[in-house]
Amino acid sequence: MIVLSYASGVPIERIEADFTTNPFYPVTAGDITGTADNTRFRLHSIYDIVSVAYPAFAPDPEAMDRFLLQIELGIPADALDLDNLPVRLNRAAFLSLRDAGIGTVDALLGSDPALLERYLPNETVQSLMPYLTPKVLSQALPELADFEPASQNWHGMSRRTGSGRPNAYRPLSRGRQG
Repeated sequence: MIVLSYASGVPIERIEADFTTNPFYPVTAGDITGTADNTRFRLHSIYDIVSVAYPAFAPDPEAMDRFLLQIELGIPADALDLDNLPVRLNRAAFLSLRDAGIGTVDALLGSDPALLERYLPNETVQSLMPYLTPKVLSQALPELADFEPASQNWHGMSRRTGSGRPNAYRPLSRGRQG
């Protein structure tokens, strides 16, 4: 239940309060993220075994990838697209953008920089400036009306591959033989 709450975007403080039954052994943020990491690791292994032993009963690899990513990031499925941004966001940023109605990369890149500054740290907004839609930039900053992004090759690529993340997992939907 803790992991499902975490993956659904429930605030850490609420999970701590809901699942602490004894004041001498409270559930802490470290317990929550540790349980999520442990669950993700075990689910990945279980999926590998089930897909070999009982392929007819194994879930779709892409759906399993999305669920494992949801557990890893602690965000709901409707905000997972934001993980494809060229900058790293923390869980709080993912959730605040989602609560503001910005759940996709396209929605974020089409947003006014002043709006983004309400939900993201200034350094993150500055890192996103080269990727923001030129139309939005020209309205917000007229001196950038003729701005062309240097490259948008990052779109759709995952940072997990070779990122050095200690708990990164091998995506199930890539390289799997049918």
